[in-house]
Amino acid sequence: MLSRLDSRDNHHSRLRSYALQKRIEKVAPDGPRCLLENCPKERGVELCHIVGRRVSKNHSHMSRIEWYWHMQYKSLNLNSRYNTICLGASLHRLHDIDDWALLPPMDIVVQYEAALITSPIMTYASRSTFPQIPNAVYAYRLFPIQNMHLFGITRQDDAHEPNENSFTSYVHPYDNFPDLLSHLHPRFAILEFGRKMTSNADLFSDYQGQYSARIRSIFRIYTAWTSELPKNYEDSKSYKGSKSDKAPTSHDDNDRNDSDPSEPDHEKGDPDYEGRRPKGKKCSENDEGTEPRRVYFHRQRSGIDAQTPGLANTRGRYNRAGKQSTSLFQEALVEHEKQVGEGGWTTESVSNWWQEVVELA
Repeated sequence: MLSRLDSRDNHHSRLRSYALQKRIEKVAPDGPRCLLENCPKERGVELCHIVGRRVSKNHSHMSRIEWYWHMQYKSLNLNSRYNTICLGASLHRLHDIDDWALLPPMDIVVQYEAALITSPIMTYASRSTFPQIPNAVYAYRLFPIQNMHLFGITRQDDAHEPNENSFTSYVHPYDNFPDLLSHLHPRFAILEFGRKMTSNADLFSDYQGQYSARIRSIFRIYTAWTSELPKNYEDSKSYKGSKSDKAPTSHDDNDRNDSDPSEPDHEKGDPDYEGRRPKGKKCSENDEGTEPRRVYFHRQRSGIDAQTPGLANTRGRYNRAGKQSTSLFQEALVEHEKQVGEGGWTTESVSNWWQEVVELA
């Protein structure tokens, strides 16, 4: 049994994942099916964040993105449904290790690139000219980066109960792979594609395929979006806000709630905002509206701490107590054995003995 704190954190984490999945199902063309394989969620389909949530810990990087995306400081939530797709477990893993990426549609790339400002020295982004591209369904292309020549991808048709003719296999370079229709917002796809280009520059340097022009444009956009902040950025009230502004306190998705026009947008440039959660309200399975906020994710406790009854709740106290805690542990064991005898251990007596250890600590 987990400690009360761990149990609560895991419970809220499960609710956040469940609520995010439900929000995705409302906007994803194929619901919870794998975007690439089109298999149902029962076949190990997982939630995949295009821009990894760990990026939230990179303060300078996030601050730059928020600035150039015309968002308020600390308002970009990477746990948004518009940054999340459904993928089979293996494809999810391959995405996260940069084996493939989603190539956003050319017309959207053109809009973002057209908003950049070109000078004789460099091309840079302007906060004021960031395009307002709505949430919608967009067509993406599967773009293999590395190792994808080692295996193929089998895609299922939409039949509820498939037969032997319900599957089509595709192999590298996946030129005949169908367009992938997704609710994923293109700005996240561009940001992640640009990061993968930067991290795997040697793999992209010699690319001369049909998407060369689009890829060069994405690299220019990414470079502009991640460049240094202007010197006077802290003077912008639309970015930092006033001193009376309170930091958002929500925990989930900052999606826009189109069904409730009475909810004002927190920031004009944030296409994910979905309204404010009432103060003090905790996340639930039916949670829809949240304030925009960076959400930091920590690795969940697992292993022996999660498996040993009471251990997660008392480990900190034992570590702080040092040798004294070991002595208390032994004292409780000796005293309890006097009462039950060495051969008298039962499930109930073990439970009672452990409770004595906890109370002594």
